[in-house]
Amino acid sequence: MLALGEAQARAGDPAAEPTFVAAECQARDLADAELAARAVLGRCGVGVTIVGLDAARARALEGALELLGEESPALRARILARLAIELYYAPGRTRADPLSAEAVELARGADDPDALLIAFSSRHVALWTPDGLGDRLAVADEMIALARDRGRPEHELQGRNWLCADLCEAGQIDRFETEAREHARLARRLRLPSFMWYEPLWQASLAALRADWDRAERLIAQAEQAGTDAGDRNAPLFGWGLRAAMRLARHQYVDEDLEKIERRIRESPASSAWRCMRCLFAVQAGQIENGNEDLDCLAADGFAALPRDANWLPAMFELTQAVSLLGDRPRAAEMYRLLLPYGDRHISAMRGTVGWGSGQAVLGHLARTVGNLDQAAEHFEAAIELEHRWGARAWLVKTRASYAAMLVARGGPGDHDRAAELAREAIAQAQTLRIMPAVIPDNVQQLVETPPPS
Repeated sequence: MLALGEAQARAGDPAAEPTFVAAECQARDLADAELAARAVLGRCGVGVTIVGLDAARARALEGALELLGEESPALRARILARLAIELYYAPGRTRADPLSAEAVELARGADDPDALLIAFSSRHVALWTPDGLGDRLAVADEMIALARDRGRPEHELQGRNWLCADLCEAGQIDRFETEAREHARLARRLRLPSFMWYEPLWQASLAALRADWDRAERLIAQAEQAGTDAGDRNAPLFGWGLRAAMRLARHQYVDEDLEKIERRIRESPASSAWRCMRCLFAVQAGQIENGNEDLDCLAADGFAALPRDANWLPAMFELTQAVSLLGDRPRAAEMYRLLLPYGDRHISAMRGTVGWGSGQAVLGHLARTVGNLDQAAEHFEAAIELEHRWGARAWLVKTRASYAAMLVARGGPGDHDRAAELAREAIAQAQTLRIMPAVIPDNVQQLVETPPPS
């Protein structure tokens, strides 16, 4: 039954979990702790899908630990690692880190490469915070090296999956594209559906980054179908997320987006992050009272309502847009202080699927809102350099337009000429990329028609 469950899981067959549950029941009847633990591990799947807290699965993993006791340290390390992953979204976000660290220590002590590779995966998940990027990159590299050295291609594939997400966030887009191709090659060779759907997904992400909207739409449809067939519950969410990000880049909004956001607020363990997106949409739609209500709740006590997990940076990006549109100077100053260390990041989410431009552009908006226009100019110049290097064409339109508007407000020597240059570039690209004209402020539109002051 364990072998059948493994075959079903590798094929993306939803019958795998019932098979493993039945195997676990039989193992418990036999009072065989190791077989029961292997069955519980099987229920967790081939790859790592992080959706929310599955209480039943977490209880099963806790029960397996109790049955094992201190016996079988390598198997215990694997259970601890999977429990750490399962509890990533547990209230307080406190358990994943110590559990994953214990899993690594146990696996190293047992000298078991398979257990250590699974423990590395859990360590990567536990480190998924805004400050953990450097450590995550190191864990992914070590995981890939160990897997290749020990001939464990499936673990190498998982390590590359983590690496691709990290590289996207780090703004290493060229390397992200190269590693995504290597991930696709290995996934096809191993014929693992739970990983193969990332090939069209990440290609769609790159197409969206470059404003190739039609190609991105075709690839999203392929990824959604392949991911759904593989039984990955993230497939429809990631597909919607990328489409919503493309609409945001083009300054387009649909009722479906708000309905999805409201549902995620009710159902998701990351509900506070989804409230940030609702705040942005409300302010963009002119619903200032609704936007302020969310903002008041989320910004209380130094934004303590936002857990510093994988969703923190994109959530703060969404609040930045709302705070800037509202002209909220005190909150903009607080957000600037919090976000300053992350200026060179590519604001991304959903495992490298969704991108929202550079952290430097975010800092530029905040500095402008506070009134530090010289500082804002430095951030916008840095954002243009980064987004040009990444090929983030739609976000370049937004950054250039915002920068031009800021230069008009500053009105220093040479500002009009630089603003007019930026305005011409933004307007031409907006037309080419089918971006709504509303993304260009009125005073920026007028720049290309008005002669410079004498």
